[in-house]
Amino acid sequence: MTASLSGCEHRDRSRTISDKFPTSAEVEKADAEQLARWYRFLLPKDAAQERILEKISAALKAKGGMTPALSRKIGYGGV
Repeated sequence: MTASLSGCEHRDRSRTISDKFPTSAEVEKADAEQLARWYRFLLPKDAAQERILEKISAALKAKGGMTPALSRKIGYGGV
């Protein structure tokens, strides 16, 4: 998944990787900040995790996407 939410955001998934994938229910309940953290830092290892990441991406986009302010707030330090 390489699509950008803001048109200028580039995710470097080699930085910090977490194995803590959320469930679909957690994605539905998450706020924009949590969605942005998952979007930036989670690296899918299989098709099921890729589907979750697609849900995260869609939910984040629906909540305004990765804005510059949100990007600064979550930083690049990890989940």
